[in-house]
Order: sequence, then structure tokens, then C-alpha cells
Amino acid sequence: MQCGLSNLYTVQKTQQILAETGRKQVGLWTRADRVINVTVVCCLNPYEHYIPPALTFPLKNWKNELIYNAAAGKLGIPHETGWMTGEVFLQWLKHFSSFAKHSQEERILLIVDGHTGHKNLYVLSFAKENVM
Repeated sequence: MQCGLSNLYTVQKTQQILAETGRKQVGLWTRADRVINVTVVCCLNPYEHYIPPALTFPLKNWKNELIYNAAAGKLGIPHETGWMTGEVFLQWLKHFSSFAKHSQEERILLIVDGHTGHKNLYVLSFAKENVM
């Protein structure tokens, strides 16, 4: 599996409001010039098998509307900064584990870079316990 980490920067336009049909309270971002960082983790292999992407948004509370039309099986993660941290990476690793076909006989080699979020004790413990 080859995984990639990328950042998307969005500029919200105030003339478009995203909300579910019938929702009575709708939030609005008032600054159209504010750039928002969204971290995206994608993972695939040469055999066209992929893990649905994970998107980390700079939020304290999650809003399902943000990933409404994203790929099936996607994972949305709220984090105060929107950046990859050990806590966020552990959530992604659990997401990865639920989609990857691995076992004691068929292990998976997952290569990650030297980012500090990948060198977390909880991440390494989870990976070891789940036969990766």
C-alpha cells in the first residue's frame, strides 16, 4: 500500500451555504478571504485497491455536511488545527485497519514518513496488536 498525505486549502464563499434539507439552524462562515487547511490521507496499491480517504478539518465539533458527497467509506476527523497529529493518525490507522485485508498469514507493510504523528506510542501499539 502506498499512502499519501496532502493538505487542501479552501476559501469559503459566503454566497454558498451548505446544509442538509430541513435543517433549522445553519452556520455561516462570514470571512470569504479566510483560508482553511484540510489534511487528506489517501492510500492505494498497484492492484487498484484503495482505502477510502480521511479528511481532517480544523474544527472542535464535527459537521457531517462537510463530507456529504465524498467517497463511500470516507472518514471525517475534527481536530483543532486540521493538521496530522498522533491522535488523528491513530484514528486513520483504525480506519485503514477496518478496510485493509490483513491477517497473521497475510500481513501488510505500511510505510510512513518520519512525521511526528506517526511515531506515537499508541499508534505503534495499535499496529503491533492488529498484525500489521
